[in-house]
Amino acid sequence: TEKRLAFTFFKHVLDINSGQASYVHHLKENGTIAVSASYTSYGSFDASDANFENKGTFSAGNFALGASYSNVLDDSLYYGVTLKMLHANIDNYNSMGIAFDGGLLYKLSDDRTCIGLSVLHAGSQLSTFDGTKEDIPLDVRLGFNHALKGLPLLFNFSFHHLADNEDNFFDKFKNFAFGGEIGFGKAKNFLVRFGFDNQIRRLAAPDNDKKMSGFNGGIGIRTKYFNFDYAIGQVGTSATLHRFGINFDVD
Repeated sequence: TEKRLAFTFFKHVLDINSGQASYVHHLKENGTIAVSASYTSYGSFDASDANFENKGTFSAGNFALGASYSNVLDDSLYYGVTLKMLHANIDNYNSMGIAFDGGLLYKLSDDRTCIGLSVLHAGSQLSTFDGTKEDIPLDVRLGFNHALKGLPLLFNFSFHHLADNEDNFFDKFKNFAFGGEIGFGKAKNFLVRFGFDNQIRRLAAPDNDKKMSGFNGGIGIRTKYFNFDYAIGQVGTSATLHRFGINFDVD
């Protein structure tokens, strides 16, 4: 297909919500272009002055616009780049930024294994909330996926947040995630997914009460007209996140 629309909604904890809409256009031999818009709303907050007198409510949120391009360098090596404009607001305070994402994907000769490297959020703040300039959190990721031979399972493993500052260099590699996707049916129209993120498990829950923190699962349904995805995951001991997605052709 040459043109595709996708919509995603992410239900966070409390009244925090986020979503994304994207349009993808394949240019045949000239690569693929895409545009996207995403937002996060942190809900409303009670406002008060220095004497704790109520002054109503205020809101906070983020918004981003992105433009992407991807293509093939050779038969086995692919690349993609994205330029993003970022906006954040807290009450009447606003901040703007610009960031760049880039990635490489190498497909091995077995045609079942891919290795990827990405650099995300490389950029700078253009305007500040109150004159204090802040860094945009850089993220470097390295991973691979492998389709098992004889089994309908696609397995993936990745390191993320490799650019984070850690007291011990090897602590960076504690930020890893893995997961799998199992396809059912002749055309694999029904998908079951599972995953685990060790950084979430380490940082979002106390050591004595982690329960299912960091684990997630989901399903995917592929039809002739659209694809639907749902995922559920736990962050901390009582925070359950839900993600809904749908995409379809617009040819």
